[in-house]
Amino acid sequence: MFNNEDGKALDASMSTGLPPGTYCDIISGNVDSSGRACTGKSLVVDDDGKAHVHIAANEAEGVLAVHVEVNIFTQTQSSLTNCGWSV
Repeated sequence: MFNNEDGKALDASMSTGLPPGTYCDIISGNVDSSGRACTGKSLVVDDDGKAHVHIAANEAEGVLAVHVEVNIFTQTQSSLTNCGWSV
């Protein structure tokens, strides 16, 4: 999870500990019905486990939350449903 807790913009490359892929932010959206796109914000993790995180100072949520089960390129619909997400 990343946030801009002081009301300042967050704009940085960070190590995530996640495998490479594109992850859906579970605060602003979910995986769409095709299972290949996010309905809200997304986070792209590179081969080194790093991602560029940008959260504007004036964003309503001010937070980005992702986890390994909501990776739109490697998860199937059944595995997303089994972890509590419906697509």
